[in-house]
Amino acid sequence: MNIFLKKPNLLICVSLVLYSLLINTDYLYGSLAKYVYLYNIRNILTGSLLICLISFWMLNRKQVVFNKTMFYFIVLIFYMFFSLGVISPARGYGGEKFNGFLVSIFLGYMPFLFAYSYGTIIKFYKYLFVVNVLILALMFLINDLSTYTTDTRLIVGEINPIWLGRFFGELIILVSFFVKKEKFWFFKVLIISLLSIGILFTGSKGPFLSILIGAFIANISNLTENISITRALRFITKVTILAIGLILGVKFILLKLFSINYLANRFIVGNSETSYGDYSRSHLYKHALDYFYHSPIWGNGLGSFGYMLNGFDIRDYPHNIFLETLSELGLIGFIILIIPIYISVRRFYIYSKFDSRGYIKLTMCLFIYYLVNSLVSGDLGFSNSRLFLFIGILNYLFVLHTGKYPLSRNKDI
Repeated sequence: MNIFLKKPNLLICVSLVLYSLLINTDYLYGSLAKYVYLYNIRNILTGSLLICLISFWMLNRKQVVFNKTMFYFIVLIFYMFFSLGVISPARGYGGEKFNGFLVSIFLGYMPFLFAYSYGTIIKFYKYLFVVNVLILALMFLINDLSTYTTDTRLIVGEINPIWLGRFFGELIILVSFFVKKEKFWFFKVLIISLLSIGILFTGSKGPFLSILIGAFIANISNLTENISITRALRFITKVTILAIGLILGVKFILLKLFSINYLANRFIVGNSETSYGDYSRSHLYKHALDYFYHSPIWGNGLGSFGYMLNGFDIRDYPHNIFLETLSELGLIGFIILIIPIYISVRRFYIYSKFDSRGYIKLTMCLFIYYLVNSLVSGDLGFSNSRLFLFIGILNYLFVLHTGKYPLSRNKDI
């Protein structure tokens, strides 16, 4: 115990390692599924993180930080529990979704519970970057890709190609942020290009659009600043070089790696929708709206979408968390979910101008990236945990910048 008292940051470092691993459990499990059974790794890491948190509270007695978004998510958790127990006809999948959402909110608001400093948030992002790179290496080192062809979607281990595309997209954002030195410019462009090709191999459309929207919104505050002629010329030059590079890349690389049929089937919306038939996104969205009209106020119960679609309790969802919430939790659940998202976006435009080190913009970019992705894939459970992870971190950064919890009182690293 004296060791922890003398070195209080040891628990923080342990928590950061567990934190980084826990949000990557699906990728760890998918990569190693052929070699070792890791299905319970999420429960093991969550339990370890809870023990770490309780020990931290006992040794440091730091005040837990609260804010409005945490309150609304707690209200949503209680409403989901009520919906599951009283309304839902699908308590199997509904219970699984509830547990996944609970863990997601716990992860997102870990900084509030540990009262992290700004330095700890920076360290978390560095840990996350390193862990992501190591997992990427693990994916390709231990899985046989010799049977893969350019006419099929890339599957590594048991990782869904949609999630693999998301993972590559997150790495593009992190590489863009952390690799800043001019001497590494070529290396940075090369890595981003390879990851972009990786997304094309997965056949996922969402990550590209999500990156563009996330980067635009995260940097929109810069548009209000005075732009000098020199900066404008540099920007135009970079855009021109990028456009030329894209044209050459499409002609000499993209069309050499992929067949026209594959690109058309995966990246033209009409073609990809047709291939899914009754399980196309448009059909699922229509069903979700129909179920919402059936019970617009309270919803049909947590996890009910699959039950109403198939007639029995099964893990099925419309691949859009807003429509899913309307269908299963009604207007009540939808409004509770929308409020913290609205608060986060509004506060970003207030605090982004104080973001001298860029971590608020990085977090906002990742938050928007996963928000847009959540509108085309995944459910309210753990599959969209990163959305709630980054909305929690974003709001904690706002708290640190208000001065209510100044850094001098909160130095743990």
